[in-house]
Amino acid sequence: MQFRPRILSTLIDEQSGEASIELALSVAGYFRLAPAQARQTAREVAQAVSGWSREAAALGISAAESERVASAFEHEELTRARTLPI
Repeated sequence: MQFRPRILSTLIDEQSGEASIELALSVAGYFRLAPAQARQTAREVAQAVSGWSREAAALGISAAESERVASAFEHEELTRARTLPI
């Protein structure tokens, strides 16, 4: 269950706070990242985040608590980041 839209409290560019991998990649140059570096970083972060539920369980976080925050970790943007070309 998602409680609110995936909008970031800080803007990614001058106009949008949308939580979008495409938007994040579009501003990579501002951070001196080449497109390939930005895609690689996004894939690495996505891979690390993908194991969040196992880590939560290992730390003793209840299934109910995990369900409450699942939408922060399990969403279409994570899938997109995992499959970015390098």
